[in-house]
Amino acid sequence: MNVDSLGLKHHSNDHTLINKLVLLFKALSDHTRLMIIRILASNMKDKISVTDLSEIFSISQPAVSQHLKILSNIGLLDRKKEGNSVYYYVNINELNEFKINIDEMFKFIFKKCQYFPNCVMIKSKDKKEVKKKDE
Repeated sequence: MNVDSLGLKHHSNDHTLINKLVLLFKALSDHTRLMIIRILASNMKDKISVTDLSEIFSISQPAVSQHLKILSNIGLLDRKKEGNSVYYYVNINELNEFKINIDEMFKFIFKKCQYFPNCVMIKSKDKKEVKKKDE
């Protein structure tokens, strides 16, 4: 089911935000990927290699590489080559941006809209409010 199938009308920014959060939640729905972020974001390690992660999780290097690719594709991890090794580290700016977006989402996710299904999120000066579509 996609967002549009719910009958909700979104501004393109809202739709983009929702899609970005969907990708984040899908990426973090895997235990190994969530633990990779935990290891890096909590400063247990500043950077980590595929080999390190393979040993930590007792999984193959190709499996680790797939997890890292998914996290990198949504911007949570960056990579840097040092000599013959590639190290991954958390993109703290992107992680903070996701946190802000999640916090914003929770401000409005349970807010009732008397105009359903014609609710949209409209950004006013410094806050968002729910308005009727045809206002």
